[in-house]
Amino acid sequence: MVLPFDVAAKIYNGDITTWNDQRIQNANPGVSLPNQAIQVVTGSDTQGGASYSIRKAFAATYSSWTAVNPNDAWPRSNAVASNPLGMISTVQNTAYSIGYSSYDMAVATGVAFAAIKNQQGNVVLPSSPKALSEAIAVAQVSVSSQSVQLSGLMNVNSPNAYPYLTVYYSIVQAAAQDRCRQRREALRFLFWSMSDLSSAQIMRTAGYEPLPAKIYSQALTLAQSVTCSGTALYAASPCDNGCSGGFCQVKGTVFNPPEDQCFCDSIYLPGPNGDCSIIKNVQSPAQTPLSTSGIAFNIPVAGSEEVRMLYQQQLAPYYSVRESRGTQTASVTFVSSTSL
Repeated sequence: MVLPFDVAAKIYNGDITTWNDQRIQNANPGVSLPNQAIQVVTGSDTQGGASYSIRKAFAATYSSWTAVNPNDAWPRSNAVASNPLGMISTVQNTAYSIGYSSYDMAVATGVAFAAIKNQQGNVVLPSSPKALSEAIAVAQVSVSSQSVQLSGLMNVNSPNAYPYLTVYYSIVQAAAQDRCRQRREALRFLFWSMSDLSSAQIMRTAGYEPLPAKIYSQALTLAQSVTCSGTALYAASPCDNGCSGGFCQVKGTVFNPPEDQCFCDSIYLPGPNGDCSIIKNVQSPAQTPLSTSGIAFNIPVAGSEEVRMLYQQQLAPYYSVRESRGTQTASVTFVSSTSL
């Protein structure tokens, strides 16, 4: 099914109440739509990013939309889901219903979702070629001494772009005094997630999109400024640059990088810096598959259960990532999309 986003907003606003409404029919010529009432499923205020994002997306598309903030009552709601999995379960078990979900959740559960018409009138899915990358490429980027932030991802105007993307941030304490080893390990995980080829594949599989090289380099510079007990957590270690092509085992003390070790994936060999950067049967280090683009990864500080499970499965033997909180924070950006 194809849904122009303003039509979806009108469904949630109560202006469109049946599936065979002419405005839905116009977007789906030749499709026999049922004369049945649409059952609207909404999320509770505690559901998180998807509920917030869908409200903002509707406001950017439909001038009559008023329920912009989490505390605003939904104009129409036949059922309320308390969490993201509950949203999908309710839709799957309620005839003629409509709901919303982040794309990573839709991928993880296998739920069907509608294609969306973007601002240029083209029909796109989050999985369409260039749908996410083209949207991120035109995003507005603001950089300060403590953050890298993306904006302009609502109603994106680009031919192949999925028009509505959600930005997640990893919040890292910029200047800490305790738990330095754990913070260093968490920082290493961020470096891995932003630079390693295998992490990019995991994220694309989960419904996230690599960040452009320009944004990655800004986020990397920011992450390198993180300190603990007055010492930069980034140092000369094969693990600090993401341990390309493998996983990092931290053996030494927090600032003793010579004792760190990369364990290579099956197709990689240790490079001159011990970073698993050589593909087997390739002799020249010039052939190293180093990645220059950051990737979208939502670490435990910021929300996605599916990505957490991927993290636990792939990296738990090698990392001990803990949430860091503080008044001084540095942020790194992660991107996904919201699906209907």
